[in-house]
Amino acid sequence: MYYSTSKTTERLRFLAGAKHVPEHGYWTLPDGSHYVVSVLRPDDAIDLCDSVALVVVVDGDVRTPIWVGETGPFPGAFTFYETVRVALRQPNVEVHVHAVAPSATERREVAEAFDRAMDEPAAIRLAA
Repeated sequence: MYYSTSKTTERLRFLAGAKHVPEHGYWTLPDGSHYVVSVLRPDDAIDLCDSVALVVVVDGDVRTPIWVGETGPFPGAFTFYETVRVALRQPNVEVHVHAVAPSATERREVAEAFDRAMDEPAAIRLAA
């Protein structure tokens, strides 16, 4: 599975110069499915709810998910997991949020698809 930055983000970065521009992109899973995500800093992700989140370690151009799951029904619920709290304190961490799955069933299916993809031995890389 791999992550690609959206062309819109690249254009906004060009137009904004050195200013911070919110990043959007998508993950492509081994089965060919694509999931659009917003990329947040850990401090900006604390109040997430009703979405799927990936905690991602950034090492140069490589982004490696270390946790994936539903964010829960109320703001901040996913930070109750010790694994998430520890991961969010690591340097070079981002939170990728997939917020377009409207129902709890769809969010669970997306989280399970990511979970299966993370278990596959395929390399996880940043697409050029």
